Amino acid sequence: MKKWALWPKNFSKLTLMSKKLKNKFSHHSISINALFLGILIGFTFISCGDTVDAPDVSAIEVDVDIIRYDQLFQNMDTLQIEASLGTLEQQYPLFTPLFYTRILPLSNPQNPADKVQLGENISKYIKDEFAQNLYDTVQIVYPHLEDVKVDLEEALKYLKYYFPKTGNYNVYAFISEFGFQTFITDDQNGKEGLGLGLDMFLGADYPYKALVTKNAIFSDYITRSFNKEHIVKKLLDAIIDDLSAGSMGERLLDRIIATGKKQYILDKAMPYTSDTIKWEYNKAQMDWVINNEANIYVHILDQELLYETKSKKIKSLVDLSPNSKGMPKEAPGRTANYTGYKIVEKFMSRTNISLDSLLRIPDAQYILDNSRYNPLNKG
Repeated sequence: MKKWALWPKNFSKLTLMSKKLKNKFSHHSISINALFLGILIGFTFISCGDTVDAPDVSAIEVDVDIIRYDQLFQNMDTLQIEASLGTLEQQYPLFTPLFYTRILPLSNPQNPADKVQLGENISKYIKDEFAQNLYDTVQIVYPHLEDVKVDLEEALKYLKYYFPKTGNYNVYAFISEFGFQTFITDDQNGKEGLGLGLDMFLGADYPYKALVTKNAIFSDYITRSFNKEHIVKKLLDAIIDDLSAGSMGERLLDRIIATGKKQYILDKAMPYTSDTIKWEYNKAQMDWVINNEANIYVHILDQELLYETKSKKIKSLVDLSPNSKGMPKEAPGRTANYTGYKIVEKFMSRTNISLDSLLRIPDAQYILDNSRYNPLNKG
């Protein structure tokens, strides 16, 4: 593959520059994952041919239950809606009010006690033609989620190996009419809740753009990952986001190191999963960022973007975008995040600290300096 020829005139700038320059609900309500960002599922072997160094997790136990809340809610008895709702609230006392006040919503969060009005709204929703058609589609695509559970449990075993307090989750599969994809929230019985919006995983061929117009969330480059193959990855994103909760600086360096930490942890939790899944790139895009690792970093330094704080200048380098501004047309969006990941990877290879300790380091500059990251030197 032809390399992207965009080098600074002075190569030493790459090693010297870093030395010279120095949404959300709270966890106690609902922590939204990168939904507004995100058919067989399984752990595919990594595409780049690297040897996987994964720990033995066969003895680790996790506790995962998948609750088909979409079916329970849609099949409530509309002739006895208040009684049906009461039963559902008794079974799932934390998630149920969250669902009808925040996820759909069908009730005013400031006045959820108005059960009569709520019951009427729920009945109308269940009988609504669009809601019923969407429900039927979800049931066709996801008649069961047993395979998702198996793969999620496997990923959680790896995550629990590094973060022993994780591993116990109730996964609530629901339909939100394209409002939510994955999130983490408090739940009962010593477990946390994971929200899974199945209508946001109907596949790239589902007509999202036709149903939800004038919304960049449903652009092709984003909806290409709205499929079963990405469910476990996006659920892990929600958990890792929660583990990583904390303030993030506005500089490009701060943002890519924060993202790099999360991506590094995701790698450890999904060691046998393809990079294209973990990065939400197609193969050509994944190959491009791998082959242009040095060029991406050189571009960041040459354009003096490493410490840039203006969102307009760095947005496409770190957020979901069709491409990265200022780079060749083959460059996908979020290319700077790959740089952040490689910096973290190099830092961890030099320090050998725990993943929990990595998350506790607030200073992105410290990680950059101590990584001695230099993609021009592969020695």
